[in-house]
Parts: sequence; structure tokens; C-alpha cells
Amino acid sequence: MSSKTDEEIAGQVQGGDLESFGALVERYEEKLMRYARRFLLSKDDAKDVVQEVFIKAYTNVQSFDASR
Repeated sequence: MSSKTDEEIAGQVQGGDLESFGALVERYEEKLMRYARRFLLSKDDAKDVVQEVFIKAYTNVQSFDASR
């Protein structure tokens, strides 16, 4: 797991290092799955929701501003 902060990783992705986004996925996927499973009965539904979260995060990373 990366020792960089989320903000540093987002900055790398914004700078063109798209592979760095994987560090965020590794960092949060398990936690998000546990959270989603608390609300959704189906494990497959939880996986779908978590995948959608990461797709939205990746799609919108360019507008991320660590100063806000």
C-alpha cells in the first residue's frame, strides 16, 4: 500500500499518472465494501455500488481540489 496521502495520489493522477489511482482503490475498496454491505442485502449489489463509486471518483479526479 502506498504511503502517500490521498491528496498526493490525486495530484499524480491529475498530472497524468493514471495508474496511481489503483492505490486509492486498494486503500478504500475493502472499507467501502464493508460499508455497502451494511445497507445492501446482495454482495453483488454492494460490489456494483463500490465499482460505481470508483468510476465516479476516477471520472471526476481532475476537478479534485485538495485545498477545499
